[in-house]
Amino acid sequence: MQILKKITSSTALKQSLFMIVGNTTASAIAAIALILYSRLLGPEKFGIFSVGFAVVQLIARLGDGGINIAVKKFIAQYYETDQQISKSLLFHSQKLKVGLAIFLGSIFFLFSKQLSLYWLKTDNAAILQLAVIFSLINIAFDYIAVIHQSIQSFTHSVMMNILQAILKACFGILLWVTRTTSPLIAFIVYSISPFVGVVYGLVTLPKWLKSKIPASPAGGQNPKSKHMSVLMGTIKFTSIAVLASAIGDNIDVLIVKSYLDNYQTGLYSAGARISILLSIIGYSLGTVLSTRVARYQDLAQLRSYLRKSFSVAGVILLSSLLIVPLTKYLIIFTAGSQYLAATGAVQLLIIAALVTAATTPFVSLFYLFDKPSYFAVSGIVQTIILVAGNALLIPVLGITGAGWSKLGVRLVIMALTIVYSSVMIKKQYRKNIVSFSFSS
Repeated sequence: MQILKKITSSTALKQSLFMIVGNTTASAIAAIALILYSRLLGPEKFGIFSVGFAVVQLIARLGDGGINIAVKKFIAQYYETDQQISKSLLFHSQKLKVGLAIFLGSIFFLFSKQLSLYWLKTDNAAILQLAVIFSLINIAFDYIAVIHQSIQSFTHSVMMNILQAILKACFGILLWVTRTTSPLIAFIVYSISPFVGVVYGLVTLPKWLKSKIPASPAGGQNPKSKHMSVLMGTIKFTSIAVLASAIGDNIDVLIVKSYLDNYQTGLYSAGARISILLSIIGYSLGTVLSTRVARYQDLAQLRSYLRKSFSVAGVILLSSLLIVPLTKYLIIFTAGSQYLAATGAVQLLIIAALVTAATTPFVSLFYLFDKPSYFAVSGIVQTIILVAGNALLIPVLGITGAGWSKLGVRLVIMALTIVYSSVMIKKQYRKNIVSFSFSS
């Protein structure tokens, strides 16, 4: 009871709870859409749909370029004390975003046919080409959501997510009513839905963010160049992390497709979508905690944060004992009984999602310590283990091998994060705060 009182008394965790409830609601609505799509299309056609969606997600994450992490870190630090710095940082980040999006879109579009034939073993290049276009919508959606989160406008961030989820569900109902079984049409309507969230997010940004940045005084030092340097100092590390994360979070579906057929890809993709609902817990925690931790100033705050972090992580991990045994029923009531062959893989993906959620409070510490190198190191480790694990296990164990590979990666990253954060805390304060958090 004492642990629960400590957890529920925290403003950060109350905000996290709001994000979890809001994003879980959005995910539940989007899950309804995917239930309709997966049941209507069947495993084989859903496999084609999922390859296109995985490419959208891959390009969108690459289009992040590490910029979103930097924006969240610095805007959270300055938006209350210096709005001009915040606007300048956003101005530079927008330029970087647009340039990176154009570059990535051009590369993937030009080589879409080659990627389809030689990597994904399909002659359906149209889905890949459309994926490039739709990924630009996702890049804009994620960036605008991060801006809202950085200024703790969590309500608008959640509403962006809910609106796009509702549109996905409406399109899913329309496809179901008209009995449209084309994976291409399903992919188009599903992927275009985040555009409504982009519009809402832009309209609801505060006016001070939309106003012009004052010109620099004549003969004075241009603060804009300094702000660009600040951004790049973080982005040079976080870009590596995001590159690795983009591969780690989306490449497994594409690797499954490169080794196996559309049917197996559909099975695995349906399982991955089910586990994503649990990933929302980690995403919501991270969204709130990273913006709050970045502003912590004293040791007492950090001690309190660590105690609650270990408590939250323990509760999340223990919840796997309740959720994993229900996997079979989760599949039946979501994707349908035709996907039950994926049960073993889904169980592993669910555990992996919960491990990621439990790791999130410790990841947020690196926003405080200004150690973007962590994101680069963890990203590289994740990519190496995941790609190597999939290459070794999928040919032997099929989609279950992909599940084991994902779980292995998450466990390694959790261990790395806790050890790395412990070292940083001791170095920063010359005290064993982690031990204190256990004994208090």
